[in-house]
Amino acid sequence: MHPPWRSLGLLPLLACGTGPEDPPPLPAGAVRFAPESVYSGYWAEMEACSGLRGSLAAITWYYVPGFDPFPAPGLDKPVLGYWLGADNRIVLLQYVADPPALIRHEMLHALLRSPKHPPRYFEERCGETIAGPPLPPD
Repeated sequence: MHPPWRSLGLLPLLACGTGPEDPPPLPAGAVRFAPESVYSGYWAEMEACSGLRGSLAAITWYYVPGFDPFPAPGLDKPVLGYWLGADNRIVLLQYVADPPALIRHEMLHALLRSPKHPPRYFEERCGETIAGPPLPPD
């Protein structure tokens, strides 16, 4: 089952997991899904910009139904998505403003195997790739 991604005017609140340890429970209502074929392209883009290699197939994917940000392990504010290293899972909110950016962002965490946001990767190397191409002028 694939999540029915929809665009909404939500600000991206991104979070990342806590690293290797026993995984905490999933957010309430989380549903496992198989990534769509476009995810392979996103993964290749993130590998190219980061210079890192990893296995997309090793990630377990979940979405949390609805529109509202949800709690993430170890964080005190709700998020739109996170990567957790304990079991290499990515959990995404079902309805977000920019699904490809959220997916690429969390993929980069999986490639880095880190919940941190090193500027070298998230800004310098992959910032434009995560955000996607600029929109044409009006």
